[in-house]
Amino acid sequence: MRAVPRLCEFYPGICLTTEEKARRNLSQGKKNLSQGKKNLSQGTKNLSQGKKNLSQGKKTLSQGKKNLSQGKKNLSQGKKNLSQGKNNLSQGKNNLSQGKNNLSQGKKNFSQGKKTLSHGKKNLSQGKKNLSRGKKNLSQGKKNLSQGKKNLSQGKKNLSQGKTNFNQGKKNLNQGKKNLSQGKKNLSQGKKNLSQGKKNFSQDKKTLSQGKKNFSQGKKNLSQGKKNLSQGNFFKILFIYLFIFQQKRRNGEHEIDWKFPDVP
Repeated sequence: MRAVPRLCEFYPGICLTTEEKARRNLSQGKKNLSQGKKNLSQGTKNLSQGKKNLSQGKKTLSQGKKNLSQGKKNLSQGKKNLSQGKNNLSQGKNNLSQGKNNLSQGKKNFSQGKKTLSHGKKNLSQGKKNLSRGKKNLSQGKKNLSQGKKNLSQGKKNLSQGKTNFNQGKKNLNQGKKNLSQGKKNLSQGKKNLSQGKKNFSQDKKTLSQGKKNFSQGKKNLSQGKKNLSQGNFFKILFIYLFIFQQKRRNGEHEIDWKFPDVP
């Protein structure tokens, strides 16, 4: 049997074009499949990162709520201390006023004792009893004066304590306001982080969906490339038989051996 020349030797554009297209489609399908796998992996990583960001946002929001609650408690405590300081200040003022009244009363009694003593001395011959009573009044006046001084000292101490409590209450109130402001800032930051986490989570879902689509498209392209490659081989064999048939007709042969030749 004579060696049959290949159809591609006479018509190189036919076989090479079909086979080259099939191989190109197969190569492109493999590339698309690889890219789809990469996109799927990246989408999975982005989805995991979005979940972490969402969890971090929730933690920050919880911390902000705790700080806000602590700030409210400190503000309430500061208001209580301020009210207590005001009450102590008022009590100190009342004690101071009472001490002043007792001091004034002691001075009056002391003056009255002096007057009585003087009157007793003048009326010594006639009023030893009045002298004794004047001494008693004088002694009573001294006691009242001493008591007034003690009350005055106590009133000053209460006044100083009230001022101290008042200043402490102001400090606690300012600290409570600062903690409240910080708590509000933390709450706002937590809400922003939560919103950002949700956006990242949504974006990662979209990326994952796109990766799945690319993976599916890569599979389709790979399947199409295989079909094109198979189609190219079929047309190659068909053109070879047509060429053999044409050559035999030229040589005057009408019978054709339909056995498949070896295709390189």
